[in-house]
Amino acid sequence: MPMEDDTTRAEPLLRRMHSVLSHDLPNQMVALQSLLQMLERDDGEQRTAQEQETIQRLRRVAGKTATMVRFLRELDRLNTYSARMEDIPLAGLFREIKVELQQHIAEGSLECQLAGDVQMLRADPRLLVQALVELLCCLIERRPAGPCSMRMRGRASEGATELRGELTWPSGSQPVQAEATAPDRPRLKQRLEIVLAEELLAACGVRLAQVRELPDHTVFTLLFPNPSNHE
Repeated sequence: MPMEDDTTRAEPLLRRMHSVLSHDLPNQMVALQSLLQMLERDDGEQRTAQEQETIQRLRRVAGKTATMVRFLRELDRLNTYSARMEDIPLAGLFREIKVELQQHIAEGSLECQLAGDVQMLRADPRLLVQALVELLCCLIERRPAGPCSMRMRGRASEGATELRGELTWPSGSQPVQAEATAPDRPRLKQRLEIVLAEELLAACGVRLAQVRELPDHTVFTLLFPNPSNHE
């Protein structure tokens, strides 16, 4: 029997699997989360330490699986989405990002500051907001517990417009408990949120030039096409 090229065989297989996985996988994830909630409600006060540890491990696994399912669904949406490039006011974008972030963190725990002389960015508004929320939520989750500050600075150059973001927190802060106890904390570039952010940005011509974690802060840099360069 002749062997087909691996890519030729993989593409139709993925198309056949898509209709099943796009519906069944999220449904199975909902069922798993419902079962976990039932376990957490039943006999909470009578649970042994080992049983409690098992449920905590199941909760972590369910959370990671839910992230993977969401990642696949977002990539599928992106695959069929046509980017609409616009000149986006940076101040308005910054306000929208702050509103989105407040839904993911404790109220009042994030100070935000916008700097630089850049007025506009060239991108698809929907993709850019989603990418920045994915990126920042991932970075905020990995920071030490307590308040933090976010600063964004735009800088225009001849080749591109640079948007540099920085998250800082008080030195000596205690690590986030969930991350401190997790034995398999992935490297930053392996996080699905970062991968998804890169794909969303790339779809509208923006590049994630760097993202780095340092002891008391995290930095990232995005490179945009200059608004003045489009036809």
